[in-house]
Amino acid sequence: MSDKERPDNIIKYRSRLPMTFVRVIFALILIYLVVQTVVIMKRKPLEAFQVAAASTENISGTYTGIILRSEVTVQAETEGYADYMYPEGEHVANGEFCCLLDRNGNFSEKLHEIYYNQDILSAESKEKIRETVLRASSSYDPLHFETALNARTEVRSALLTGLLRDGGSELFGRLRDVSYQMLDAPESGFLLLYEDGFENKRPDQLTVSDFQNSEYYRMSRGTGDFVKAGSFLYKLASDNRFTLSFLLSPDDVVLYENRKNLTVRMYDGSELTGSFQMIDNREGQKLGVVTFQKYGANYLSDRLVSFRVLDRSVRGYRIPETSLTKKSFFVVSEEYITEGGSTGAKGVVLRTSEGLRFVRATVYTKQDPEEPSFIIGDGVAYIAGSELKSGSIIVSEHTDPVTGNRVTHDMTLSVMASCEGVYQINHGFCIFKPVVRLEHSLESSYVIISADSRYGIQAYDRILLNAEGVAENEIVFE
Repeated sequence: MSDKERPDNIIKYRSRLPMTFVRVIFALILIYLVVQTVVIMKRKPLEAFQVAAASTENISGTYTGIILRSEVTVQAETEGYADYMYPEGEHVANGEFCCLLDRNGNFSEKLHEIYYNQDILSAESKEKIRETVLRASSSYDPLHFETALNARTEVRSALLTGLLRDGGSELFGRLRDVSYQMLDAPESGFLLLYEDGFENKRPDQLTVSDFQNSEYYRMSRGTGDFVKAGSFLYKLASDNRFTLSFLLSPDDVVLYENRKNLTVRMYDGSELTGSFQMIDNREGQKLGVVTFQKYGANYLSDRLVSFRVLDRSVRGYRIPETSLTKKSFFVVSEEYITEGGSTGAKGVVLRTSEGLRFVRATVYTKQDPEEPSFIIGDGVAYIAGSELKSGSIIVSEHTDPVTGNRVTHDMTLSVMASCEGVYQINHGFCIFKPVVRLEHSLESSYVIISADSRYGIQAYDRILLNAEGVAENEIVFE
């Protein structure tokens, strides 16, 4: 064929690049980077919790108690708007001016009229007022209106106290008229501005319904409230003494029947010790009554409180409850556990279609009957492994002590037990470590686990803070 007859639409392609050593290395590096990227993307950013050294916590039940104290109630003799000279909880001396009833509601205007354009406050009074304003400002919460009312009462009290102290007889003389009733404290005590029906009740008068929060109601007073004649004005808690009463179950009666004193942890973390006795109320219900000689001023605004009785000591590690997870193990007799391989690793002999074969396994046994353990029963072992499935047959071989012959026993894996534990992440991946739970901590979101478990965690180990959704051997990073 001549050149003129050749088709002109033929396209010449370049030949493929030859496979060289450099290209192979480059391809392997690229594959490695892709794999590492996928692994890193699959790793979960999780928080770790470092296990602290073993500590001791006192553990017992949680109760709802009722605080009772000696309280003197004062009622208004005439109607009017109440002005309290002291904030709630302040100690008032016997005969001290503590409350004023303003019949016309113009007490503030009267003070302004008396002291307008007069600088009678001493430097000490001004400093106390300034401190009160700063304290009230720092405690104010716009989401809780009562903080504004408390701040108003505290600042007003500081101002009135300064005026009364520095103004002297002039103020008293100009206030003592028919429009204002100035009330002195009938005895010394802590000023309380609420009434709830428990005033001067005895523990034996308490009923079961009294301990139900849904039934509790209190009526509170504050500066500026209009008070009718004969109605509640304020009350005085005589001293720091108070009692804490709580319902007892039959088990509680047995637990506390020989106790003379009890130590309790209040809701604010304070631990108080008081004398203890058991009594019967009018309904025949057993009540526990703890009497405290001091610290009552810390709980003046409380009636129903939550507390715990500190009864016995438990030594162990405190870990978050969210760290706990569970793993299933096959339960076998210890006679099926053996050692094999060059490292002497523990495992079992597995019967397969090809014969007997040693397989490594995670093995937990209980050596000391007195040690705290998650294993139920003596002479048994918990085992787990990737090659061990339900229905697998394991073999035990031993020498008969009478005949001297080798005896073989088979066991089919079927019985399983669930074990509680945590994921240790000291090396960047999850290792299941069984734990022995002792008690709940005094903090409800934590538990106390044994520090003496042979297979468990140790002080300063790092465990996952939240084990939910994580698998064993999974790679994690913080």
